Amino acid sequence: MVWTLRDMWPFTGGCHFSGTCEKYASGCGQCPILGGGEETITSEDVAFKVKHYGPQSVFVAISETIAEQARKSTVLRERDIRVIPNSVEMSQLRAMDKAQARSALGLPANKFVIASGALNLADPRKGADIMRHILSVYRDDKNVHWCLFGKGLAELVDPVPENCTGFGLIRDDVILNQIYSAADVFVMPSLQESFG
Repeated sequence: MVWTLRDMWPFTGGCHFSGTCEKYASGCGQCPILGGGEETITSEDVAFKVKHYGPQSVFVAISETIAEQARKSTVLRERDIRVIPNSVEMSQLRAMDKAQARSALGLPANKFVIASGALNLADPRKGADIMRHILSVYRDDKNVHWCLFGKGLAELVDPVPENCTGFGLIRDDVILNQIYSAADVFVMPSLQESFG
């Protein structure tokens, strides 16, 4: 079996992302999320994974970051972990003329465009508090226009500033390419990501 490590769940007691907690390196006992008891379901989950992951299993991480975390973990520290980064379809994502991209998206031609996006913009792990602060600082700036994509814009900031265009969840590579091309800068305030 080949298992692709896209997050930390395969080698923690249940966390997809551990934040600053490194208890996965010592069995996930006293889980701070579950109240810190000595033996928790998290340590039982780690013990189950140690016992049941077959010796023939191959683990492939999508980044050196995930590989390093896996190698430190109780579950996978004895395993050979390889890294194969996610690929990007270069025919879909390519630079295009900024003015054309802005026109296609209905964005202002003469403003500094800041793009940012996530599956859920209001997710704390994706830096929602940081984005709320940045948006409040630039809320009335007439020289800046925000281009945000992903779910949760109304949860992130309410009301949505006039200098902000929300695109919702993007499932179209052409539109995503236009957003990246239209932006002067992309802001990614995530606190933790699988790719580094």
